[in-house]
Amino acid sequence: MDVSTNTLHIPIIRTTDTHTWTGPTPRPWLAAPPVITRDLATLTAQLAEARPTLPVDALTDRVMQSIHVDDPSRRRVVRLMTEFGAELLCVTSEHLLEEVAARFGHLENVPLSAMIIFITDELAVWARRPGLIRQAVVDVDDELEWLH
Repeated sequence: MDVSTNTLHIPIIRTTDTHTWTGPTPRPWLAAPPVITRDLATLTAQLAEARPTLPVDALTDRVMQSIHVDDPSRRRVVRLMTEFGAELLCVTSEHLLEEVAARFGHLENVPLSAMIIFITDELAVWARRPGLIRQAVVDVDDELEWLH
């Protein structure tokens, strides 16, 4: 800034940078998982039950070791699926605990059978929910192999 004239001088850059990517087409960031969702959920539940204090990241690592996925795009998907499932289960469990506390927390001498019936009914909401329609997953990598 020129103090004597009280003006600010900003240089004007008159260049343009244009170029075209000529490298190979990048592989997809995510790809269809190599495992059925229900099978992945079953495996994750079994591993979690075997080690109930295992942190989610360590549980996810054990899942990854168990299914042996080499492709990075598929590994990302399985990791995201496992982490999402763990978070969903955590949120659902917290909700169930809050519901039990709200329903019975203010009462004294609540019969255990009443609590069990309430908890079972709450858990049954997910158990009764209709399952996913099993559709064939189009594997983008196979269909667009000519791009790679």
